[in-house]
Amino acid sequence: MPVDYSDPEVIRQMSFRAKEWARWLETNALGAGGKGRIAIAFGQVREQIYQIIQTNLLNAVAITKEYDTPELSGPLVENFSDPELVKITNDGEIYFNAEDIAGNWNDFNDGVQAARHVLKVDTEKPIERRAHFWKVFVYQPAREGIAPPAKSQETSIRKQNRAISTYYPRAINVRMGFWRGKTPYWLWLEVGNHNLRYRYPRFAGTHFLENSRKAAQQLFDAALEQVRLDEEAELERAADVFFENPQQFVPEQVLGAFYDKGRKYEIYITPKRQLLGVRLV
Repeated sequence: MPVDYSDPEVIRQMSFRAKEWARWLETNALGAGGKGRIAIAFGQVREQIYQIIQTNLLNAVAITKEYDTPELSGPLVENFSDPELVKITNDGEIYFNAEDIAGNWNDFNDGVQAARHVLKVDTEKPIERRAHFWKVFVYQPAREGIAPPAKSQETSIRKQNRAISTYYPRAINVRMGFWRGKTPYWLWLEVGNHNLRYRYPRFAGTHFLENSRKAAQQLFDAALEQVRLDEEAELERAADVFFENPQQFVPEQVLGAFYDKGRKYEIYITPKRQLLGVRLV
């Protein structure tokens, strides 16, 4: 990062105003784009971003109810805690790598089809009949405690026990096994299924991930601005101290430090005590 401190333009920029100096350094010496500031700010808020995601996810699970059992909510929590989930671009835009980690619509549909094949569901039957069977003889008995219709109470109870012990857990286990750790049903939490006639249970989208992204971006932007202000404040403080009386400082004396791209830079007195210098430690 050689900076020619004998260059009159360098001296002019550095002695004009500390904030102008900071901008000059960022553009000409430390690399344009503020990547160092982005890395620092992202590191400061990364854990908070994951906390936001988890809070919104658990709220979404509680609202929809369909996925609030441990075998379904547990893998969701695990996937949305993945260290590779939260990403940031070189321009400081937060995004989530959710489809690669937790699955996409193709994954979901493939798992459902696999379960239908294993459970020998007659896919030739009209969708309304299959949807009715899932709702009345599988989901409601197993998850909502509603006994299915039958000619006798004894038969109804027997059908409900079958749903609880066989139909529902087998369907879930086959899907989860096929997905191999992915949880593509997170997409239903995000967008909802209230507009699909034969889905059950039906619920509105929670948009938990998009809401998390927006909150994360706001959090990051505030942290990035604070990093910029802290850096400028340190540069300005050092400049003020130096220019009050340059002769009182000895060469190589360090007046402060800041970070860029994860590396530490010191603000020091140049050998001729004419101006401040910046060097990588």
